[in-house]
Amino acid sequence: MSIDAATSSGGLTTQLRIQGMRLTDKTQWAERHAGGKSALPRLDVHAPMFRERHAWFGRLLPRNPNWTVLEIGAFPGTNLRYFHDHFGFQPWGVEYVEGSAQEAQRLLDDAGVPGRILARDVFELMPDEAPGAAGWDVTVSFGFIEHFADPTDAIVKHVELTKPGGWILLSVPNHAGLNGTVMRWLDRDKWAQHNLMPLRTMEASIRRLPDAGLVDARHLGRFGFWNAGIYSKAKRDYPSLYPAIRAPLWTAEHLGQWLVPNNPWSSPELVAALRKLG
Repeated sequence: MSIDAATSSGGLTTQLRIQGMRLTDKTQWAERHAGGKSALPRLDVHAPMFRERHAWFGRLLPRNPNWTVLEIGAFPGTNLRYFHDHFGFQPWGVEYVEGSAQEAQRLLDDAGVPGRILARDVFELMPDEAPGAAGWDVTVSFGFIEHFADPTDAIVKHVELTKPGGWILLSVPNHAGLNGTVMRWLDRDKWAQHNLMPLRTMEASIRRLPDAGLVDARHLGRFGFWNAGIYSKAKRDYPSLYPAIRAPLWTAEHLGQWLVPNNPWSSPELVAALRKLG
């Protein structure tokens, strides 16, 4: 069965299955996105948490202003700005929470980034809504598929929304390793909003799809705590102590970048790159 057939057959049954797989809801995302930002940040591609990913994407993707990129779960728009700045892509985003979509659109507009944010449930979005009606050239998400008990339907949707021959880039926290262990101890409610997908599970979910060719999947980040929830919890619950909490962890992270190779335990991120066959 093709991906299009798999996602279109069953109708209500498919939607109910997806709904049952969600580990989060709109209220949780609205609370997480609350507070607003005065300006849209830029990704520091030289920072430990981005530099490996940036180097890898630079080897895979062309710089092409005619290409479009769709980010699933686009708030606040930082990743869309990255793809526009470094690859010239035309940015599109889809955001589940209407208020978050509006805020992301405002931030892009204020930054002069010519992006468009759709306030939609991505499972209702169709490829013919893309420019040219054939899907987007690149479909990405950074922290989306791990919020489903089984990531298969979410990965299928990425592929469905991508043009034949286009790229799908998936990034999730490595919660099967150190970062997940810390989050479970530190913030069990937030930890429960994630599946514990190891790299082999991500790869297996992709390899089951008939229309997707896996290019590579790997652990990235070497050593760090940015996907453990420490910094967000410290800022929220102990703002006066945040600098004291951040300083030793920052030192450990930067030492770890030199001393620790990528591995299943300490690397904070899992990333997969695949192409839609066509």
